[in-house]
Amino acid sequence: MQDFRDGNYDVIVNVRMLTEGVDVPDVKTVMITRQTTSNILLTQMIGRALRGEKAGGGEGKDYANVVFFHDTWKRLLPWADVLGGTESGQPPKQGRNPMALISIQLIKMATADIEYAGFEDADFLTFIPVGFFGCEYTVAIEDSSAEELVSFAESVIVYEFNKENYMVLLDYLENQDLTVYATESLTEAQALEKADVLANQFFNMETDNFDGMLIENIAKILRHVAQNNIEPPFLDFHERDMYDLDKMADSLLNTPPLDADIILTNNFNDMGLHWNFLYKGYDNFMDAYYNAQKRVLAKRRGQSASLVIKPNEEAVIELTDDMKRQVFTRDNFTCLCCGKAQRRGVSLNADHIRPVAMGGTNEISNLQTLCRHCNNIKGRNEINYRVHATPLRKPKAELQKFDRAGSGTPETAITRIVNIFYHCSAMCSMNYHLKRNGCFYSTWEIVLYSGNDPEWLKPYQDELLNYIHSHLGQEQVTELIIRN
Repeated sequence: MQDFRDGNYDVIVNVRMLTEGVDVPDVKTVMITRQTTSNILLTQMIGRALRGEKAGGGEGKDYANVVFFHDTWKRLLPWADVLGGTESGQPPKQGRNPMALISIQLIKMATADIEYAGFEDADFLTFIPVGFFGCEYTVAIEDSSAEELVSFAESVIVYEFNKENYMVLLDYLENQDLTVYATESLTEAQALEKADVLANQFFNMETDNFDGMLIENIAKILRHVAQNNIEPPFLDFHERDMYDLDKMADSLLNTPPLDADIILTNNFNDMGLHWNFLYKGYDNFMDAYYNAQKRVLAKRRGQSASLVIKPNEEAVIELTDDMKRQVFTRDNFTCLCCGKAQRRGVSLNADHIRPVAMGGTNEISNLQTLCRHCNNIKGRNEINYRVHATPLRKPKAELQKFDRAGSGTPETAITRIVNIFYHCSAMCSMNYHLKRNGCFYSTWEIVLYSGNDPEWLKPYQDELLNYIHSHLGQEQVTELIIRN
């Protein structure tokens, strides 16, 4: 193992040995050569490669390869169940890329607390967790006629409205004989069956189970308490109060509107805070602020501001082929972010400018043409690449760069970086030559549309030059001019 860590071996093969307690952070590739029916064991197996650079995974580690050698599985695991409607033993019908569906589902699970309630009906802060229980327990995994003991650690997210119920549950468990639930061979079904009883005994299933995870969370707590004879530690999110819009609205009630707008804008654009992540756009942030202001005024008038927890209905978002064709034709079958035209190896997507999760619609005016690469980078942000002037009030704190230009030209690579920086189609043109006799061989020019301040980008000229040298292979470029 030490020789493998030291790089003396490129590959190490193991059979039922490296399931836990082995740490080789800079591993980049895991090949799964057998099936498993255990969600926990699968997590352990692929987790060997999933530590990135910021988590101590080694310098420059920003990706991992997970390779499966089985196309069909005896039983679908929970992580793959998002494909839905698949009977045991039958491979799923893949109308779409299954990895895209898995990614979307993981995002939905991770942000369900944020998207679950309408801003007009509930204090948004209600759906920001107040902390989490750290649960640790060991499970016996029977796989291919062998048993493996796997230690597992999971977090149980807690909200203000269900924290007290969890505390009552823990007081109850402390006085119970949980010996039967302490065994490592306790099955998932047995743990969930008991958790279901406890959920109905101590919780309000309509509100406390708003994210659909309550019973699974109770099962984790049950295992932890039974095996450790102590309640799991509770960790507070101390920064939660920093995002208390009601408190902010109350403090600004007597502030003149123009001054309040400047304060709110500066708060939202503060790169040290996470307002943009929480609200996915300034308009949503301001809508939430105005609702908080109404609640504060109601309280000052002595009126109640009742909490209503109302899950949003799941909308079916399907773009027809005709709608996509209209968008592609209007945009000349060209990515509006990087400028790549549709050709072999370049696939185009009809992207929602305002994401559906933020209230965006399937109207043609809310759609734009992006290549797959730019669409993945844009993610769930609201960015309109059909406009040429930046909507940002101040420059971003960093310049997002990419390791390679991909199948595009130097111009498409630089255009993508510039347009993502300004959150619009800011690049008007780029003057450059790749041959020595060209007048723009050693000096390249980035020409921006009016409405995009070149001074925003100038502090990053050295970074851009280094990118042009190291990733685009154009070491002859000695000067980069940025202008309107």
